[in-house]
Amino acid sequence: MSNIFPALRAVMGNWVYYPILMSASEISDRIMRSKDIRENQTLDDYLQREITPNVKKITEYIRNNEDRFFNSIIVGVFDDTPNWYPLDLGHVDILTDERREYLEDSMGLLELTGAEKLFAIDGQHRVEAIKRQVLDDPNFKDQFSIILVQHVDSVSGKKRTRKLFSDINKKAQKVSPGELAIIDEEDIENIIARKIYGDFDRLPYTKIILSKTTTVNDPEFFTSLLTLVAIAKVFKKNLKLTTEESLYKVQIGFLNFLMDLFPEIEQSFTNTELTKDLRDIQKMIFMRHIGLEILAEIYSLYLKDHQLDKLQEKLPLINLRFTSELFAENIYKGGEIIAKHRAGAIAKLKTALEQ
Repeated sequence: MSNIFPALRAVMGNWVYYPILMSASEISDRIMRSKDIRENQTLDDYLQREITPNVKKITEYIRNNEDRFFNSIIVGVFDDTPNWYPLDLGHVDILTDERREYLEDSMGLLELTGAEKLFAIDGQHRVEAIKRQVLDDPNFKDQFSIILVQHVDSVSGKKRTRKLFSDINKKAQKVSPGELAIIDEEDIENIIARKIYGDFDRLPYTKIILSKTTTVNDPEFFTSLLTLVAIAKVFKKNLKLTTEESLYKVQIGFLNFLMDLFPEIEQSFTNTELTKDLRDIQKMIFMRHIGLEILAEIYSLYLKDHQLDKLQEKLPLINLRFTSELFAENIYKGGEIIAKHRAGAIAKLKTALEQ
């Protein structure tokens, strides 16, 4: 195992840090959990989150994705200081003296002597997943970006490192569900929502808002991409669907079912006044996120029992306004939609359909 690593040297605020490359086996051998460093785990020593089931998900991601990619793992170094060897760029004649000095200060080799101890400040779950993959597959050869920062094992040093951990986790911008719906290639509900957005002509993409929330108030739009994701999750869970093809087929079937049963939905795509009337005046549940989720729950029940014909006959006879007795006082109370009482609304609608 080599102890010499290609590295950069940089300064941010009062941290000197070293981005380096490590192989999977080097990470497995060198980086330990913070709780493995000390037997006495007081709050001051507890610098990291405990290992969680997220590790299993990350391990599966490593195993099943050829195009896998991680952001940098931030690793604390203590008990010794790595040795830094700057590159000599005197032979590179395309550089000015000023630029050469800057690059020589920033590029070099880092030597880990073996006396230092390394622990993950940010990325403990990734480190654990890498360790598990190395155990299962000794030929696992991925390289990973590691950022080393010097940790001082003292009261003030622990406080400084904890603050770094906190800053990273509290202030880093996480990907929103709306952004995941647009870019994610792992969860099939996001993939299906995008497929409907791009391929299902009966629901024009111009009527599906791309936003960070499921709320749709603009009469130019019928629903949101996030609502399509939520509906896909309902079918995926209730019908145990695991393939894109099966989930897409069910969700398209549901949307066609609704638009055939309630032609005013499709009519509203070219009539914003009708959209406002259905959503704001009549308060039809199929014009809101929570209502579409409820209808998806009901649809999946009848689909599972092979009784869609019965649902097609019964549903138009039901008052599907939020203000009806089915939904008032559960998901619609005091003029506001209350999503947490969704289960009660589903139960009442189910009972009404069975009468």
